[in-house]
Amino acid sequence: MSEIFLIILQLLFIIFIFNFSTYEITKKLEIKNFNIFEIMSVNIILFLNLLLFLSLLNITLNYIFIIIILITLLGFIKNFKSKFLELNVNKIFIISLLLLSFVISIDLASTIDLGWDAKIFGFFKTLNFYQNNNVINLVNLNVRDYPHLGSLLWSLHWKFPFNYNEYFGRISYIVIYLISIFTFYFDLKITKITKLIIIFLTVLLTYEYSLISGLQEILIFSLILMATKFAFILFYEKSNINQSKLIFYILLITNAACWIKNEGLIFMLIFNFSLLFIHIKNKLKIQLIVGSVLIFIIRAFYLYYLQIDFESSQFQSTFMLSNFDSFQIMKDIKIIIFYMIVYFIEIPIYLFFVVMVFWMLINKKRDSDFYKFFIIFGILNFLFIIFSFLFNMNDVEWQVRVGLKRVMFETAGFYLLPILIAVRGKK
Repeated sequence: MSEIFLIILQLLFIIFIFNFSTYEITKKLEIKNFNIFEIMSVNIILFLNLLLFLSLLNITLNYIFIIIILITLLGFIKNFKSKFLELNVNKIFIISLLLLSFVISIDLASTIDLGWDAKIFGFFKTLNFYQNNNVINLVNLNVRDYPHLGSLLWSLHWKFPFNYNEYFGRISYIVIYLISIFTFYFDLKITKITKLIIIFLTVLLTYEYSLISGLQEILIFSLILMATKFAFILFYEKSNINQSKLIFYILLITNAACWIKNEGLIFMLIFNFSLLFIHIKNKLKIQLIVGSVLIFIIRAFYLYYLQIDFESSQFQSTFMLSNFDSFQIMKDIKIIIFYMIVYFIEIPIYLFFVVMVFWMLINKKRDSDFYKFFIIFGILNFLFIIFSFLFNMNDVEWQVRVGLKRVMFETAGFYLLPILIAVRGKK
């Protein structure tokens, strides 16, 4: 019973952190008419980038926690009246968020098993921060190219506020995952009951225990889902200032994603490139390009400065002209496509995606922003996945069987975008 009580307190603490943060401190980041979950998502994005920034300054976990708490309390003092009013107005959704978080946390507590990548890559980095070592000490661990932001988040909520069990750190993954889904659907112009049904169905279709077994894919899924919602808002936003802020949020998501998973940067660069084909001002497109390039340079400089190569993959040993075999490549492509079809079925969002593509072809003009953005991202996303597995391992079939489903899940949320388009277009 005491453990269940601590789980509830942990959930309340994490949600409190995500409700009162940098967004509430300065009006320069605010967008008028943002709902409570969109604000939570922005706070999560700012929170992750702040964690990253402090870690790169070699500030240890204890001091990071103090800084986070001070910022949270400042946001609470400035906005607690309006925030509690908003929480009260939307209490049915807040209660639903807590209920879903609690149920999944109980599933986590009853299993407490780590995924393979978490055992080999993530947990030792988490332990590094938990023991109050800084980011420089990561060079002494194996697989140094594996990004550290997800492990830092894990260690922070493991150690604070209760220092009870490592899985308490992974509860933060659950909360971020659920907030991203609530954010995506919250302002649909449908009844509250219908909205909650859609949210519960999305959780039902996407959740499985492996996502919270210490693997980082759930964070990339959540960030891309948030980016998709902000891109949708960008389509209809008329204010240049708000458009610029939305681009800024998407760039912060890009930055956070590349410090959680290496492929997170590629997915978000594809996302940002696809945005260049929508009708926004050239100034905003330049901001998006410059910001994306800068994020890539910073990540590359970090790897170069610490003399880190991509030891977690066998790319260097496989992508060589001496190994080139056109017959084998064709065979591997067939293997990848076969398993893609299998995982299309195992990730039901993709089946929905196929239906929605036909819907868009029938109901939308081919030159529409939505169509171009959606199709360009989809094509480039699938091409990247195919080529990343094709040239990454000698045994392509083994790698596809153990890794393809997780990689496909990371971008699955993007393919829910037609739901927002369909509901908004409905009279």
